[in-house]
Amino acid sequence: MFRVLAILAAAAPSLLYSLHPGTFCGWAPATWPEPTPLRAAIWDTALWTVPVLPAVLALLAIWAPRRFPVLGAITATVSLAINAPTLVIPYTTPCGPQFSPWMSLSCQAVVVVALLLARGERRAPMPRLRAVCWTGIVLIPFARIALAVLISTYSGSLPGCFAQLEGPWGEVADHLSRATGSGILISMAAIGAVLGGGVAGPVLTVVLLVFALFEPIAQLATSAPHDCSTVLGLVGWPHLVAAGLALATRLRSAGQS
Repeated sequence: MFRVLAILAAAAPSLLYSLHPGTFCGWAPATWPEPTPLRAAIWDTALWTVPVLPAVLALLAIWAPRRFPVLGAITATVSLAINAPTLVIPYTTPCGPQFSPWMSLSCQAVVVVALLLARGERRAPMPRLRAVCWTGIVLIPFARIALAVLISTYSGSLPGCFAQLEGPWGEVADHLSRATGSGILISMAAIGAVLGGGVAGPVLTVVLLVFALFEPIAQLATSAPHDCSTVLGLVGWPHLVAAGLALATRLRSAGQS
C-alpha cells in the first residue's frame, strides 16, 4: 500500500503540470532580466526531478524490490534537497519572480514518508522478461524527453517533423505535447511498473497509442500540411514501441495464468 502511495505521490507533479494551462500576464516585454547562471542551474535541475524521480523509483521497484523502500527514500530525499533552494531563490519571468510551487516539495516529502513506512512490506521479484519490458516502457519516454531537450538546447528546434494542425485538432495536439513534456507518460509507466501488472498494461497501451498515432490520424482527417517526407514520419515510433511492450506484459501475464 505504501509503495503505491509513494509512486502516486512521485507521479502527481507531472500530472498536475500537464493539466496546468499556464500563466498569462498580459503582453510580455521585449526584454526582461535573464536569470543568473546559478539560478538557471538550480531551477533546471529542480525541474528535472519531476520526470527523474518516478523513473528511478520504478527501476528500483523492478530490479531491487527488497531494497526499494530504503533506496527510494534516499532518492526522494535527494530530490527534495535539490528542490529546496527554489523556495528562496526565485526564477525571473515576464510575470515577475516565481518561487517554487509547494506541490513538488509536498509530493516528494510524501514519497519519503511513504517509503519509510513501506519498509515492512514484502514484494516478490518481478519475472525477468516482464521486468525487462517494464524497464523499456519507463526508459523510452524518458529518453525521448531527454533527447528532445538536448536537441532543442543545441539546435533551437524540436526534433522530428510536425503537422500544422488547427482548430480542435491543434488544441488537442498542444495538450498532448504539454503532457509529454511534463513527463506524464514516464509517471504512468512508473505507476504501472510498481503495480506490476493487472490492468496497468492495457491502460498504458491505449494511452501510448493515443500519443503515438494522434498526429498522423489528425493529419489524414484534416489534410493539414506537414514537413515530413511521408505521413509515417508523424507517427510517434518510440511511444508505439513502448505500447507494444506494455501490451506484451499483459499478454505474458495472461499466458501464465
